Amino acid sequence: MTVRQGSFDEPGPDSEATRILPLLTGDGDQRLLVNWVESHEVYTLVSPDEQVSSADFDCCILDGDALKTHGETLRERERKREAESVLLPCLLLLPEADISVISTDQGEIADGVVFETVDEVVSMPIKKAELEWRTKALLRLRSQSLKLDRKQQQLRKFKQAADAAGHAIYITALDGTIEYVNHAFEEMTGYASSEALGETPQMLDSGEMSPAYFDRLWDTISGGEVWKEEIINQRKDNSVYHAFQTIAPVMNEHGEPIKFVALQSDITQRVEAEHRLERFKDIVERVGDPIMLQDCDGRFCLVNEALVEYTGHTKQELLGKTEYAFMDEESAARIEARKQQVLTQEHAVQYTISPSFSTVESATFSTIRYPYYGEEGTIEGTIAICRDITGLQTRENQLQVIDRVLRHNLRNNMTTIGMFAEKIAAANSGETATDAERIHATSQRINRTVEKERKITKFLTEQPGERTVDLVTIVESVCGRISDKYPAANISCDLPDACAVHATSTLEQAFIELLENAVVHSDKKEPSVEVQLLANSGNSTLHVADDGPGIPEMDRKVLTHGTAIEQLYHGSGLGLWLAHLIVTYSDGTVTFSENEPRGSVVTIQFLS
Repeated sequence: MTVRQGSFDEPGPDSEATRILPLLTGDGDQRLLVNWVESHEVYTLVSPDEQVSSADFDCCILDGDALKTHGETLRERERKREAESVLLPCLLLLPEADISVISTDQGEIADGVVFETVDEVVSMPIKKAELEWRTKALLRLRSQSLKLDRKQQQLRKFKQAADAAGHAIYITALDGTIEYVNHAFEEMTGYASSEALGETPQMLDSGEMSPAYFDRLWDTISGGEVWKEEIINQRKDNSVYHAFQTIAPVMNEHGEPIKFVALQSDITQRVEAEHRLERFKDIVERVGDPIMLQDCDGRFCLVNEALVEYTGHTKQELLGKTEYAFMDEESAARIEARKQQVLTQEHAVQYTISPSFSTVESATFSTIRYPYYGEEGTIEGTIAICRDITGLQTRENQLQVIDRVLRHNLRNNMTTIGMFAEKIAAANSGETATDAERIHATSQRINRTVEKERKITKFLTEQPGERTVDLVTIVESVCGRISDKYPAANISCDLPDACAVHATSTLEQAFIELLENAVVHSDKKEPSVEVQLLANSGNSTLHVADDGPGIPEMDRKVLTHGTAIEQLYHGSGLGLWLAHLIVTYSDGTVTFSENEPRGSVVTIQFLS
């Protein structure tokens, strides 16, 4: 059946939705009952011609014959309403002497027949006043059943919502005994519902909270107020978790707490992230180099104390500003260009800059600027880490000066020695000529060593930038140059159509050192060197195989592991060390193996 409960707030004589179905078989009685219903503005007459199985009514008034006709239908409807705890009252009117409809053949009242169908039996004739109060009484019972049904529905909805909630919910009695927990509570704490019911929240006590915390908690909720605080609890497996807990008292009609409802949100990850953030912030503040976060317009969003010291401005003065606020305009413009490069290309850039500040005359910084991405994964600015290399640059400049002076003097002196040695060899014979030739060869070797040292010093002090290079073009060029320089050598190249890697701009020098080393140190009149370049997905490999006497163990360590320079003992070692440095700075690796049947194979691998 369909009952319009939404409009039936208070069934009874004061309710507009109270619908009465009259089912009296006597025409006169039926007419009187219909007139009685229609005389009440608060009652609505339901047509007796409607199907009883589907009629929408709040109370049915019937007689014995109608009960015989519609009894089974009414009983079926009542059974359906019992499942929802909603009463659909029926008032049976019987002549005082006629109880056959409600008695058995033994003369007993047939409870199973009547009281499962009707709720009250009244003898006729009945006065209007009695009919009035009996109808009101039945409608009050229906109103109470509907109220109870609404509360039960609300309770069911609450339980469904609580069980589906992603936060832990539990309900306790006034003494703290747990009476209900939802599924999220079980998942968060590790305790099953059967383990938690009858216990108190003390089962979750981690020992991290002070007695004063719990005293304040109980004082708050016992006084009828809501408690909201973070708490550290302990799961069944003894692991600790952080939760934000809200506990609210459930009040009765007198405003007194009768139960407590608690909701917990697991904030362990958030708390741990905050702790990590605090540690990171502490580290950033302790770093002596300026670190800053800037938005896409270049405005400072985060700065550390090191930048404050260099600029002479407070953090409050710097936030929201750009470098133009404290730096010379030329340097600020260069930095702005670098920011735009990072924002456009979305990869880190490294640069050196020497700005002027109000607090110091000048300083030189080696800066790495990274793209900064927000929570949505879109770029929202840049992060810069600036290392003060003022002193380092001064030392490098001094080193370069000393290097140039020593190299210039040494090379000039060695050239002079070589010239005198040539004259002595030309003017003499025998051992004197032989010694002079050795002196000349030694001076040339020293000059070659000086030249390699110059290249190494330049590489270490200048550190050329990285870029995408074409290995095929570089290898072809180097093989051609070495073949022209040493025409007796047989150099073959096996190269792919294309092979690009990200490497330093001096990568070509590394290949020159490897090929020249293979040719110069060969013990054959016509040395052979095979160069093979393989372009694979994710990495590229270059093999340099020779048929010489092999690379000495010391030189192998120099080439593959970058043995310390003080251990180098001849010019070839310096060249191999330079090759190792260049390949390493290009994110490559160098390995060595024996060639068959004779010689060495040097393999370089690069990330593509």
